[in-house]
Order: sequence, then C-alpha cells, then structure tokens
Amino acid sequence: PLLVLGLVYGIEGLEASTRLKNLPSVGVLVCCVTNSLIGIYISDDLLLPGSPRDWFPNRVREVGRRIREHVPDGPVLTLAPLYPLEGDLTIYPEFATGPFAWRSAPFASPEVRREMKLVAPDDLEQMLRARPPKTILTGVEEDSLEKPFISYARAHGFRPIEIGKRRTLWLTP
Repeated sequence: PLLVLGLVYGIEGLEASTRLKNLPSVGVLVCCVTNSLIGIYISDDLLLPGSPRDWFPNRVREVGRRIREHVPDGPVLTLAPLYPLEGDLTIYPEFATGPFAWRSAPFASPEVRREMKLVAPDDLEQMLRARPPKTILTGVEEDSLEKPFISYARAHGFRPIEIGKRRTLWLTP
C-alpha cells in the first residue's frame, strides 16, 4: 500500500505536460507493482495479512504442536529446528543453523569438523549412535539434503507418519 501511495504522490507531483509524456513509463511501473503484489499474495510463505491461521508464524507453531502430539520429548533430528523448538522439544545443537552447516561440513576435514562440531553425512551414523533421536523430521528441505536422515530412519526401523504439506515425522520403533 505504501508503494502505491508513493506512486500516486509521484505522479501527482509531475506537471501536466510531463505526466502525458511519461504515461507509458508510469503504466509499466503500475503493472510491475501490481504483478509483485499478486506474486506476494499467492506465495505460500509471504501471504498478505488474511486469516491469522495462514500467517507463517502460526503455521510454524501448528507444525510444532503436531510434532509434540507424537513425541513427548527430544531430541528431534531435523534441518528445520524451528518446528521442534516451537513444539518445546530439544534439537541437536549441531543442526541449530538448519541446513547451512550441514551443506558446508563435507568440505571440511574430519579434524576441522570435530573442532567446529560440524556433522557431515559421513559422520551422522556415529553421532547418532552416541545420542539417538526420538524422532526425525523431514520434508522441509531439499530431498538431497535430507536423504541421509531418511536412510538412517529406514535403516533403524523408524515409522513414518505424514504431518502435512509433505512433512514427514519418523517415529522411533
């Protein structure tokens, strides 16, 4: 709304002869603004204020609540730590940054990974042997990033349940 208001004041500030001369430019600008607003509205994560149920923070809280219904305590293994934290569950500190450290860990030497507490896919089994997860949440990041989590879950008999919008919660056997 502020962008549209600024556009209206900008057009009003032009002299009458200049307005007509710049009419095509203004038309293109109005089309771009309209297209941007429509794009924001239809985006899942950037909904314009509508129903509070649809707001991103409320959707995160809802997913956290669903996780908590199935899991009384943590730790929860996931690349999206916000969801279990909203459900008042514990996470692995190594994954507190979400996918960022997970993506870069394979490029570090094993010594550097140990020193910086980074976990690469090759280290996952050993880390989880010492501290097994109560549940694993997948379906929030790229499939290629979550593939080691899903492989671990299947290899250790975790049971998958869908909790909405392609998110899967893998429960301990």
